[in-house]
Amino acid sequence: MNPNGTGVKQLTFNQVRDSEPGLSPDGQMIAYVSEGIQTSNPQGDAEVYVMNALNGSGKKILSNSGLGVDDYSPVFSPGSTRVAYEIYGIQTSNPEGDWEVYRVNVLDGSGKRNLTNNGDRVFDDSPEWGVQAF
Repeated sequence: MNPNGTGVKQLTFNQVRDSEPGLSPDGQMIAYVSEGIQTSNPQGDAEVYVMNALNGSGKKILSNSGLGVDDYSPVFSPGSTRVAYEIYGIQTSNPEGDWEVYRVNVLDGSGKRNLTNNGDRVFDDSPEWGVQAF
């Protein structure tokens, strides 16, 4: 929608839960969380997606963390080239399965990296970017 509340437009049309939308700094994309069984996510866990902010086209999954791992709170880097998000669940880069902050490239979800990996029982969440462009 426009800043004044006009021009509301629905961008997702599916039977799953889409939430936590965030607009990229350049205004071109929206990152969001989609949770539920769908072609791009047969496990149905919470995953981070991006789409075109104008019309919802070009939807693609960025996190694809696998069964039993949930991804939330996506936020764009200042340059709109990466997305940081929080993950909860056991995986190779997080054997404890606690909350960690990761980042991926917006273009294709590549470059997945655990940024916090602070050990067992240390919970890292709610990512934010600083003023430096990435």
